[in-house]
Parts: sequence; structure tokens; C-alpha cells
Amino acid sequence: MSYPPSVRRFIVAGSELRPEAQRAFVQMLTDAGSGWWSWVPGMWLVVDASRRWTMESLRAALAGVSPTSTVFVMRVRDVAGWTANAPEEALAWLTDSWR
Repeated sequence: MSYPPSVRRFIVAGSELRPEAQRAFVQMLTDAGSGWWSWVPGMWLVVDASRRWTMESLRAALAGVSPTSTVFVMRVRDVAGWTANAPEEALAWLTDSWR
């Protein structure tokens, strides 16, 4: 899915996340209608067309399902470029959604 430039984009990372915490976080993103990419363990690229999320709310959401994890969130305002070594299906989402 291609998103307009006005959407919010974030990089979210968490350390030592259990599978159930990852599933719960992904469910929150999905329920909010956000697009996400997670081909690197413990890291997500999030596209928020509804503009529901902030850096603080994403940090709180991930910390809420994994309180002992170190959590990092960065808002990305301009995607100048990216490079990746990943399967073709992973690259397709990046090409369509993370620009």
C-alpha cells in the first residue's frame, strides 16, 4: 500500500522482546490501522496514516507489553533513502510504503 507524504513514520525498537509481547504490539498497530514492517527482530517501521501515534504513545505501547525492555522510538519526517538486504517481499513493502 502506498501512503501519502503527510503520514507519520516511525522507527520503533525494543530489546529482548518475548513473542507474546511482539504479537501484542503488532495487534495494537493493526487495530489502529497502521502499516508496519518488521523483518529485523525487535524492530518495526511504522506508517501511521490516521496520525494516532506519537513517539511517546508508541514507546508506552511497547513498554506496556514488555516493561523490562529497553525501547527506542524515532519519528522520521523525511525518508532520504534506504538500503536493505532482505527477501523480495520485504523490499516490496519498503518500496511502496517507506518513501
